[in-house]
Amino acid sequence: MRESNTDTGTRTVSGGFVLEISPDELTAYSAGSARSLHTNPMTRFVTYILVALYFLTAGLYEFVHFDGLLCLILILLPLYVLIKYFFIGDQNLHCSPEVLDVVWVRGGRIKQIESLSRTEIRQIQYGAVSYSKQRPTKALLFSAGNRHKKILCGLKCLEAQEILDQLQRWGYDVVRDTALSTTVEEEQWKS
Repeated sequence: MRESNTDTGTRTVSGGFVLEISPDELTAYSAGSARSLHTNPMTRFVTYILVALYFLTAGLYEFVHFDGLLCLILILLPLYVLIKYFFIGDQNLHCSPEVLDVVWVRGGRIKQIESLSRTEIRQIQYGAVSYSKQRPTKALLFSAGNRHKKILCGLKCLEAQEILDQLQRWGYDVVRDTALSTTVEEEQWKS
């Protein structure tokens, strides 16, 4: 976990998420988020190289027959990067004492912002959204109106604890789980 204190607040990077916390604002987003793809020249360069490799490989396959596995890898890898970049997005959280914004980012651009007032949000908690053989995937869960929301999938318990602490200080309806407190203590003891 890397933590830095600035004049405006705390910036924490751990478990794949960046948390920026100040007395009147909280922002959480994936450290590898599509949010940073357009601002990082190296990522942009690698993306362009992969796109060029994709078309070059597809074109060369017609004239020179590559080994099947190599050709498959050279075609599928850039295709995977392009699909992830343009079609799979991230959900970011931007919050103040009165408003919680869920921001959808895809392809390095903001696609949608859903603003929810503190009064319409109920029972914010940290919980499992899917299960696998190794461990469950967890996220922040809450109700807004008649809809149930899940944001920041893949969030770790230390990050969730920081977010929930700040939201509770601002008066949001936070549901505390004793298992979260125990897990946080175990993770802090390990590090």
